Amino acid sequence: MPYTYVKSSEVAACIDGYELLMIAAGVFHPGWDIDQKMVKFYGRVNPPCWTFHASHSTPPTKFKHFRMNLASKPSREIEKALRSHILAVSAIAEEKKPSILTLHSGSVKNVEERDDGIENVIKNIESVIGTAEEEGVILALETKERRLKGDLYFIGSMYQDLLEIKEGVESDYVKFTCDIGHLKTMGGIAYIKEAIRELGEDIVHAHIHWNDSRADLHQPLTAIRGDEMEEFEKIIKLFMEETSISHQQYGTFTLEIPHRSVASPPKYGSTVEEQVESVRILRRMLEAHGM
Repeated sequence: MPYTYVKSSEVAACIDGYELLMIAAGVFHPGWDIDQKMVKFYGRVNPPCWTFHASHSTPPTKFKHFRMNLASKPSREIEKALRSHILAVSAIAEEKKPSILTLHSGSVKNVEERDDGIENVIKNIESVIGTAEEEGVILALETKERRLKGDLYFIGSMYQDLLEIKEGVESDYVKFTCDIGHLKTMGGIAYIKEAIRELGEDIVHAHIHWNDSRADLHQPLTAIRGDEMEEFEKIIKLFMEETSISHQQYGTFTLEIPHRSVASPPKYGSTVEEQVESVRILRRMLEAHGM
């Protein structure tokens, strides 16, 4: 569960580690210089930081100075932002290598600009992939959601985008984070299963939350009703059988279910009780499938 979503000691007590949302955690100064004091702090937190989440093209307004759009034309600023993320992750994770840094692939004005956006993502990642390989940091490109308003297109909302990027970069340090809530907005449960099978063993991490197959609501697992719970367990089984998450060197799921105090809008956020029960539901299913 992401560090900045954990609002109680009760929730912290039932998780194994955190996914650190790096811009919200204060790891960077404006201009992407690394705050070494914060790096040391997060290197000592308990439970530990197991995975990391980079900035992206549409951050909250209060973090707009940390906007990082990998689908934009390559620039020194993007290269510095990416390299600073990699170096900060390496320093916080220390001996836990390889470390996983989840990346959004960025956004373009509309789907007609998709091909140019993918080409830019490839070039931006190529500028730092040597650093990622040296530091043992996997760049895990995340599946993205459908936009409900406007023409903005998220690279990665079609999972095929990510396959093109990986093929273009040609590095074993480019992998995937499979966000099932995002995939659900693109085509429901069937599309989630299709994406897991097609992305396959290059999936090293997963973001778990639920929604109505229309909006990216980040609902807790307690919102899953009726037959959908059976389908959800099939999804977890697929992760264990078809991806690399079951491998000891990875083995992480992040429950992206924010507390109501930080959710937007708050009515879709979770209570502490719903967060704790979601952890229990997921842990029970993982144990049933050998993790």
